[in-house]
Amino acid sequence: MTITVGTKIKITNTKYSTVPNGSIMTVTFAHIDGDIEATLDGGDGFEWFLGVGTYEVLEDDTQDTPTLWKDMTPEEKGALLLANHEGRGVQVWSGVKWLDNCTVGRYQGSAYRIAPAEPVVDGVELYYGNWGYASAMGADSATHRITFDTIDGVPDTGSIKMFEV
Repeated sequence: MTITVGTKIKITNTKYSTVPNGSIMTVTFAHIDGDIEATLDGGDGFEWFLGVGTYEVLEDDTQDTPTLWKDMTPEEKGALLLANHEGRGVQVWSGVKWLDNCTVGRYQGSAYRIAPAEPVVDGVELYYGNWGYASAMGADSATHRITFDTIDGVPDTGSIKMFEV
C-alpha cells in the first residue's frame, strides 16, 4: 500500500515515550524514503517524525479521494450548502490537507467536505483517601484529587494529574 497523507498507521517500534507502541496516528507528510510525519489521533496536533520500521500501515484503512465540486451529485452539493448556511464548518481540499473557512462551490475544480465533528472532551475528577477512591461526594476527607480527561468517552491517559488536597 502506498503511504499518502491521511493514511492511518499503528506505532510498533518507537523511541518517543509520549507515543507508545500501539498508538494510532494519521500521516501528514510522506517522505520518498518511507519516513513519515504523523499526528497522534486524539492528540494535540503535534507532527512526529517516524522512520521506516517504526510503524505499520493499517490494512483496513480506506483512502477517500476527495470529490470535486463539479463531480458532486446535487444531494452532496445541497448537504454542503446547508451545512454552510447552518454555520457548521465546511472545508476545502488544498491538495495536501483540508482547510477551514472556505466559500462553498466557489471553484468547480475544488473538493469540499463538511468538517468532521470535534471530539467531545470531558473532565473527570476523583478523590482518594483512607477509604479508597470516590467521586466528589467523599472530597471532605480525601488526601488526594485525581483528574483526567475523556475524549469521546475514552480516558486520555496523557492527561492524568494527581494533587494533594
